[in-house]
Amino acid sequence: MHTFPSKETHFFSFCQLSLFLLSYDISLHISWESEFQGQHVTVDAFAIMRELGANIAYLVNELKLSAASTLLVHAYEATKRFQNTEPLWEFLHHCRNAGAHGGRFTFRNDQPKHPAIWGRYNLSRATHEGMPLIPHRGIRGLFAPGDPLRLLWEIERQYIVPTL
Repeated sequence: MHTFPSKETHFFSFCQLSLFLLSYDISLHISWESEFQGQHVTVDAFAIMRELGANIAYLVNELKLSAASTLLVHAYEATKRFQNTEPLWEFLHHCRNAGAHGGRFTFRNDQPKHPAIWGRYNLSRATHEGMPLIPHRGIRGLFAPGDPLRLLWEIERQYIVPTL
């Protein structure tokens, strides 16, 4: 069984790397072509890394929410041909909506129209309206940051792999 380094080890390594790079005036310019402007857009990757390092305490929660949200939105779109109204798909549907709309559950009209269930979670307007997907800015979320991956693994195991 593979074990991963602790969060503290990752943070310590990030700090060491940041301090090393900050001690030198190093720049790495990355350039992307822009059709809109008809020219290249260039950014200094190390300047962005220094900015992230300087604001990591503030940004870490935003980055976690953004990652979880993006993962759910893209997974939902990528699996449309497999989807139906079974509880697990409905659960993903509402998680995708939360991810696409600020990282909070928002139920419109009479949603959820079908049971939206994953394991011990049973989404309802009364319980989950306004709740963040993951803990965010001191507010308890439905999931821990790793749970979206676990949800997608469960969906893949039940619905995708059997069709291959």
